[in-house]
Amino acid sequence: MLILVEFDGVLADVRAVYYAAHRCAAGESGWSRLDESTFWRLIRTKGRQGGFLPGARVGLVASYRTRFELEVEATENIDQFEWRPACADALQRLSRHGSCAGVTVGSNLDARRASLNRSRIGDFVDRLDGLHEDPRRRPGELTMLATGQPRTMVVAAGDALIRAAGQAQLFCVGVSSGYCSARRLHQAGADVVYTELEELVDSLDHRAPDLIRAGLLPPSGFES
Repeated sequence: MLILVEFDGVLADVRAVYYAAHRCAAGESGWSRLDESTFWRLIRTKGRQGGFLPGARVGLVASYRTRFELEVEATENIDQFEWRPACADALQRLSRHGSCAGVTVGSNLDARRASLNRSRIGDFVDRLDGLHEDPRRRPGELTMLATGQPRTMVVAAGDALIRAAGQAQLFCVGVSSGYCSARRLHQAGADVVYTELEELVDSLDHRAPDLIRAGLLPPSGFES
């Protein structure tokens, strides 16, 4: 089985970097008013863009969004991503069920690869692939990654990757401790949602019925 795991939110904890990017982008506009908990609630529930700059005009919100995305994708900020707790151990266990590869919809693939290669996490992830910025091209790219694999599972913290995986007719697992709420992941089309990566591994180890029904675990026994 091929297991495609999203870099942002599943492997890397993006919370501190996202909020720092918000403070920078909002501060340049003179609208840095959100505390971290309010900002993170808006991120996870996909709140209105105007909610990040309360009372700001539309043009200012658009420039803020552009600046925010540039800050998130800056190499020096990606270098500040911290790995999610117990992620390495979960990946080591996950690798017993199949081949693990990373995937991202972020634009700075080189910085993410470098971060992965410097870490223990990289010992359990065969490679890291980036998907196109155009969402319409992502399902085809995922299909190509899954070519030749008897079973493929996509594990994602973001609704963009969940939607692409669903359109590619791949089994989608949402991880709600990242930057999307469980409800948002379900709405995007996740087949099942866990709070943490470790819960998925537990379900694989204990042969959860929903994973058997999806064809990821044959009833007669598991073969990678």
